[in-house]
Amino acid sequence: MKTETTREDKFYRFSNDRVRVVVENSNGIQATPTRISRSAADPNGNPQKVSSCVGVDSVGECTGETVRTFIIRDDLGRPTQVKQTVGDGSYRVVNYGYSSGGRITTVTRGTGAEQTQDVYEYDALGRLTNVTQSGGTTQAAYDSAGRMLKITDAQGNQTNFGYDGLGRITSRSDADSNVSWQYTDSTGTVVRSESGVSITYTYNRLGELGQIAASDGNTFIFAYDARGRLISENWSGTGGSGSRTYAYNVYGELTGVTGTFGLSVNYTRDAIGRLMTKILWAIRLLTPIMP
Repeated sequence: MKTETTREDKFYRFSNDRVRVVVENSNGIQATPTRISRSAADPNGNPQKVSSCVGVDSVGECTGETVRTFIIRDDLGRPTQVKQTVGDGSYRVVNYGYSSGGRITTVTRGTGAEQTQDVYEYDALGRLTNVTQSGGTTQAAYDSAGRMLKITDAQGNQTNFGYDGLGRITSRSDADSNVSWQYTDSTGTVVRSESGVSITYTYNRLGELGQIAASDGNTFIFAYDARGRLISENWSGTGGSGSRTYAYNVYGELTGVTGTFGLSVNYTRDAIGRLMTKILWAIRLLTPIMP
């Protein structure tokens, strides 16, 4: 069971299997949530039914319209139909079709005269080559190494891609923009340039992202533990500065985030360690700048 809200500065929790919400913004003012979702899963953990309510009172009771989503799956656990119903009895249906190889081939939305269908086609190597929608067909072309070279949309507009000798992308161009990538193997850096702004990505010897630095002054710095889990990040720049630290339990699950964005997660498990419940507490004080 999961609870969500659309505001950014919130605490929320569960109590006695009912959603009980305590909300406080950065000024310490009490507030109420705007959206709550509940879900039920099948024995394999796949969601079967999701109920989402827009409009909730201070004790977590729905006061607005409820949207219910029902998911039907095949024997392989793939969704074949998703049906959404709303309070007035109307509904939306999306059906999915698959090939014998497990690739999605059709997405059919709606019923009757309003029905639309997207068709997906693949080549002998399983690469997506055509997507046909109501507005026409988008095509993709690949080189002998399987790298995407060109995408042509239904209006004939093209996006072209270039690569270096190691198969890394070096360029992407279309009618509106040109993006380039440069790699420096000795220092583990990648520079992405677009519209006069360059962003440098620096990686450590384990391939973990250590820093993002933009030419406009925005910077992110990341640190990891011995298991490769993110344990801290710091940022500064034109949008302000801040930091976060991350904590994990013995199962490797995130249990807390402290700093500019605070988070606490509680887990309940059965006797053999299977996850039974997950309870999330959160408060957001600042939207971090992203290069």
